[in-house]
Amino acid sequence: MSEITGSETKAPPRSGNQGDWPAAEAMARRVFELYVREIGSLSELAAKLKLTCDPSALLAGSAELESGDLQRLYGGAVARLSVHAQITEGRPPLRSSDWRVVLYGLDGGRTMREAIQRASDCFEAIDGRCGLMTLRVRGDFAELHFSTMRQRRTAINCLIDMSGIPQMHSQLSWLIGKPIPVVEFALAYPTDVYESLELPPLPFALSLDRGWSGFVFPSAYLDYPLVRGAEDRSSGNRPASLLFLGGGEERTEPGLAHRVRAKALQVLRTEYRLPAFEEMVAHFGQSPASLRRKLVRDGHSYREIRNSCRRELGLDLLRGTSLSVEQIATRLGFCDSDAFRGAFREWTDETPSDYRRRAQAGLAGGSNATMVSLGSRTHQSSLMNGRIEP
Repeated sequence: MSEITGSETKAPPRSGNQGDWPAAEAMARRVFELYVREIGSLSELAAKLKLTCDPSALLAGSAELESGDLQRLYGGAVARLSVHAQITEGRPPLRSSDWRVVLYGLDGGRTMREAIQRASDCFEAIDGRCGLMTLRVRGDFAELHFSTMRQRRTAINCLIDMSGIPQMHSQLSWLIGKPIPVVEFALAYPTDVYESLELPPLPFALSLDRGWSGFVFPSAYLDYPLVRGAEDRSSGNRPASLLFLGGGEERTEPGLAHRVRAKALQVLRTEYRLPAFEEMVAHFGQSPASLRRKLVRDGHSYREIRNSCRRELGLDLLRGTSLSVEQIATRLGFCDSDAFRGAFREWTDETPSDYRRRAQAGLAGGSNATMVSLGSRTHQSSLMNGRIEP
């Protein structure tokens, strides 16, 4: 196994030596070069997407695209590469309607766990174009595996799979309104195949030769409620792939928000209180302004982290202990049980007692088994087809 660690990208300079490309543009530029090599003219694709940019100038580095247009052109290129790869292997390509069916399943759940389970039902309805997605829960961590059933481990297939995995992460993060911390992204491709793509550094760590493709994240996020759905998509509010998040001049320290949250959760579990912001400043050796700025740039605030720790531990205690609601309120640092009940209803849109009954009924019925296989057919996964919403 080898690991490719994400870092700030220094891509080839634009013509005229106008500076370095941000990470997203560097990634897109390389994918466009591969598209031209494998399929042909990028101008046809840009015209189909109704973009007015000059693809040749874009490839030469003398033109820029707005973030939304860049994502559309990138998504279109990966989708076309996927169709080409599927046809080459004698497989039916993914259709746009297939992806809409998957989104229908994702949008219909109350929690992230339910969204994944509902999407698995939709996989059955799209004529074998979706594949096997497996959720494995191992204590505090969950693994979301994708099986592509590809016939060959080519560089282009590697690129398609690498684009699909972050897209599912982004879909789930968007649905719950929180960036899901990723412990590991994994690809079941040899290091030499990945390196032959000559991609710029990624905005996340990637492990190769792992024997499976997918990502690992804290299992507590499975019970986060969905706060977005189909209505938000129809109004134009759509998730961006993780490949397009980052690339700024000053990158947040890797894992800083996750480490702050882990420390806060540790104190809450052991001392029944949440540490003050000043304690975190001292613990991590930052100035207050610096720590606050870095958390914000990573999409967090310390108030949000405190609330998420209370929510995670509250869900755990209701699901896995016989403690009363009053005792749990004390352990979470609330002034009384009414304050806990009010906060819990904001988190989940139900009372602590209702959640406990539903969660414990699910445990008795086996819905929280260690392994949940999603989708009964082992065909190509729609997510592994690199579909990125236009």
